[in-house]
Amino acid sequence: MIPQSRAVWILCSRIPLHLWNHDFFLKLGWTIGEPLFVEEDMVLRNRLDRGRILVLIPGNKSVTCDVKVVMENGSFLVTLKEDEMEVDFFWIEKFLDLQKW
Repeated sequence: MIPQSRAVWILCSRIPLHLWNHDFFLKLGWTIGEPLFVEEDMVLRNRLDRGRILVLIPGNKSVTCDVKVVMENGSFLVTLKEDEMEVDFFWIEKFLDLQKW
């Protein structure tokens, strides 16, 4: 049986610094599923080599792709790849419960 959906960490790379913000990463998440969380270290710019977002995707889907981002002054590719690190489901439940308040 295939689960309907699953939460996965997505590694995002090749992102120009001027787009390195919470809203842009959420938009990237929406291209492949439903974004749940943007990694805090990335938002605070503690890491600039890659960003990570937690995304709810279909259970039978695997993510490794390039997303074309089109802007007024041109376009570029962002690489999205499913992180092999397992998601801590206890943490997700706690996070989602906090969001209800």
